[in-house]
Amino acid sequence: MDAFETYREDYDAMSPEDAQAQRERLISDRNRHPEYLVHQAWTALWRSFDVYTDNMSELRALLVTAETNEKLQTELFQNVRAPTVRTAYFRGLDKTLHNTLAGAVSLVDHTRRHVAENFPETAFSKDFEAANSTVYEMPESAFLRRFRNYLLHVGHAPFKMTGTLAVKNGDKGTLTVWLISEELLSAENVWTAPARKFIEDHPDGIHLLAVVDAYGQAMLDLYRWVFDQQPALRPNGLDILNEFTRRINLTMTAGAHDGRQMREFWEHVARNAQATQEGRPQVDWQNVKLQH
Repeated sequence: MDAFETYREDYDAMSPEDAQAQRERLISDRNRHPEYLVHQAWTALWRSFDVYTDNMSELRALLVTAETNEKLQTELFQNVRAPTVRTAYFRGLDKTLHNTLAGAVSLVDHTRRHVAENFPETAFSKDFEAANSTVYEMPESAFLRRFRNYLLHVGHAPFKMTGTLAVKNGDKGTLTVWLISEELLSAENVWTAPARKFIEDHPDGIHLLAVVDAYGQAMLDLYRWVFDQQPALRPNGLDILNEFTRRINLTMTAGAHDGRQMREFWEHVARNAQATQEGRPQVDWQNVKLQH
């Protein structure tokens, strides 16, 4: 790569001081390189995505377990002993609901910033806005955006449970976790028209798992598409960053190893250590590389 011609490659002839100076220069140049900055932005976006998906997965797991686990259903419904399990369950539901909605908003905002700063006025930016708008305009999305404000400024989620217990052999327990529509609508200055309509369309309550599944699948599809675009948007970026890494590794090993064939390299080190213990001569890694 022409951009790397200014770096020395006579690693064997470098003093430790020269090698350290070149390594520091390589790291500094890499950290300022446009491809590195874009790569770091993608890495940060993956981090935001992981935060959101971890919380969404935990939220969905809590809701699914309540609807399918008969032992948990018994504990959630029972009223003859301390409601220890029920209290812990809804504490976890409150926590993951808060975290999921916050993570979703952060993820979308972080994505918009990433696209605007690194891919302005591109086909990717236009396609992202179109795809994101499709998710944004979903009735479930309209509700969840304002529901987040409800949780922040009004109070806890108004949960209710309905179902039946399995009381004899052959029975199958059922349980559904709902949000109480009437209580949600009683909060003033919270709901946009689309969010209010969504609540009004569910007068008997909002089945939380159904909302979570619809929104979660739409977000998953959107971000699968977003991350699928990454390699094509900067096709040479990874090669440039790998070349920086290769040369940094060479300055750290006096030219012996560039970070590739790591498994083979450490197997070679182990063989040389064994050879020393047995009184046999060591083999130069450069000679081993020629055999691969």
